[in-house]
Amino acid sequence: MAEARADYLAFMDDDDVYRPGAFAAIRQAAVRHPGRPLMFRICVQHGRRQSIWADATVRPSNVGTTMFVVPNDLDRLGRWGLHRGSDFAFIHSTLARWPSGSLVWCPKTIATYGEAGFGLADIEAASVRHNLLFHVYPVAANDEWQINVERLLQSWNVFNGRKIVGIVEDPSTVPARVVQEAFADDSIEWIVQANDPQLGEVLTAREGLRRLRSLDAFEATFYAHAKGVLNSCARGCRETNENLIPSVRRWRDAMYDRCLGDPEQIDAVMKRHPCCGCFMFPGDNPRHRGPSDPPTDWFYAGTFFWINHAHYFGHPLAMKLRQNRWGMEYHLGAMFSRREAFSLLTVDPATRGYFYTSSEVEWDQLLATASPRM
Repeated sequence: MAEARADYLAFMDDDDVYRPGAFAAIRQAAVRHPGRPLMFRICVQHGRRQSIWADATVRPSNVGTTMFVVPNDLDRLGRWGLHRGSDFAFIHSTLARWPSGSLVWCPKTIATYGEAGFGLADIEAASVRHNLLFHVYPVAANDEWQINVERLLQSWNVFNGRKIVGIVEDPSTVPARVVQEAFADDSIEWIVQANDPQLGEVLTAREGLRRLRSLDAFEATFYAHAKGVLNSCARGCRETNENLIPSVRRWRDAMYDRCLGDPEQIDAVMKRHPCCGCFMFPGDNPRHRGPSDPPTDWFYAGTFFWINHAHYFGHPLAMKLRQNRWGMEYHLGAMFSRREAFSLLTVDPATRGYFYTSSEVEWDQLLATASPRM
């Protein structure tokens, strides 16, 4: 690319071939949309004949560099990674340097993808590396953080990549070493910091994301926090909220079950979506947004979710968290549309207010009517 002198860059693989009229279509689109990146379609021959893109979404198995034509501006070109699917990483990291909405989706088919090489079938079969990023506020007055750790350890074999655990300390917590002993795993990377009530989990999440940064389309990270520790301290004993802790535990357990109970499902979702989680609700709370924070279209209530590294770290808003304790909860909704994200467990949005007060019977009914996608 550094040697190229023309106005646009196009890319070709050894197992692909341009179709007749391809360059005329490219030139026509470039004249119609000057100075913008273009995404055309290709015809795929693997198994059954099909055309991609299937929908106007930048995700693995739906776009490739043979389809991508981009203005030759070195300051706005991304990089390939040293891993499978690195052409997707190039596309995503390139588009991260352009304003949102710059990409033009062109339905013209310009190339045919042959039988050889790393194709869609290989992508479907490829394994995904699973990382963990977990936040613990180990309040000493209750055992909620231990319950979270015990539940997480039940699914410990899901994590075949890096495991990063953040711990925050203050006079109300047990020492960090107590938490480390509870995990009893020498492979964990620890982040230990003094607690900041204004930032909460953002304090350790920001550093954890920095350590995990990559553009590998076959790498995903599960994010969660020890849920329920503050509810038990602050409101658990109030007579009017007698269902609070049992309800929060059902909410928490449902998220662990759906996010960690079926790794193959997570892999399939992560190859097509930038993120997935439970209880995906529309909206934002202006009280939780600073004057410079971008608005949020939706959020995962409870803040348990997976992110695909190529999608997430290739985005210009990656790691740009709101500087308050709701930063992680609203973060993904500012980056991706509801159509791009995936909900592993969805309920009627009207039920959101009952998450803290529902009885066991109400939770049984709630989960019985839940669907896998919003």
